[in-house]
This record gives sequence, C-alpha cells and structure tokens, in this order.
Amino acid sequence: MLTQALKAKATGFRKKGNDAYKARKFDEAIDYYSKALNTAPSIDEDCAVFYCNRAACYLFQVCVGSHRMRCKQ
Repeated sequence: MLTQALKAKATGFRKKGNDAYKARKFDEAIDYYSKALNTAPSIDEDCAVFYCNRAACYLFQVCVGSHRMRCKQ
C-alpha cells in the first residue's frame, strides 16, 4: 500500500514537471523530476521516464545557452 502511495505522489511530481517543461521553466521541471525520483520506489519502472525527462531539461538548457552565447558574439 505504501508503494502505491509513493508511486502516486511521484506521478504527481512528474505531471508538475511536464507542465513546467511545456512552459519552458526548465529549472522548475528539473526540481519536480528530481522530487519524483526521490519519492518513487527505486524498483519503479517509471524511474527511467523521470531520468529521461530530467535529462531533456538539462539538454535543452545547454542548447539554449549555447545559442544565446552565439547571438551575443
């Protein structure tokens, strides 16, 4: 029962992370995906999704950051 409650809580964090991602609030999305990872049981198959979503945020930040640097040059 506890595992189901933790999974539901982690899914809620993932949904908030998805909303932040769509709004291009990547730092906020990273925080929510990290909370999902810290909440979900380590054997949960959704952990891979949380890691991928968080990685996508990091990747987008790097890409946007490098484009901004090129525009300033």
